[in-house]
Amino acid sequence: MSWSGFKRNLNRATSNVLSKTGNMDRTTDREFEEEEKRFKNLEQKLEKLHREANGYAQAVRNMTGSQLRIGSTIDQFYDE
Repeated sequence: MSWSGFKRNLNRATSNVLSKTGNMDRTTDREFEEEEKRFKNLEQKLEKLHREANGYAQAVRNMTGSQLRIGSTIDQFYDE
C-alpha cells in the first residue's frame, strides 16, 4: 500500500470513528444513497436468479437420470 493510500485510509477511519461517537455530523449523499439502493435491488434480483438457476439445473439432472432409467428399461424389454 502506498503512503498516500495509508493516509487516506487513516483519515477515513478517523472520520468514521468521530461520526459514530457523535463528535462529527454525518453527511448525506443523495446520489450515493440512490446508487446503493439500486445496487441492493440488483443484488436481491441476482440472488433470486441464482436460486432459480440452481433449481433448473437440478431439474435437468433429475430428468437426465429419469431418461437413463427409461432407456435401460426399454433396452431390457428388447433384449428379451
